[in-house]
Amino acid sequence: MIVYYLDLADYLAIVTEVTGLDVETAIRVANLDLAAPRPTARMG
Repeated sequence: MIVYYLDLADYLAIVTEVTGLDVETAIRVANLDLAAPRPTARMG
């Protein structure tokens, strides 16, 4: 069984589809700082 984990881009895509907001607005509303490094966890 292969498990795929959602990343930030996936969550933003879901938010824009559900709310109807454009990506820039969704980022601003969520107060995301995309310049900050993010730790990643990979299984496998």
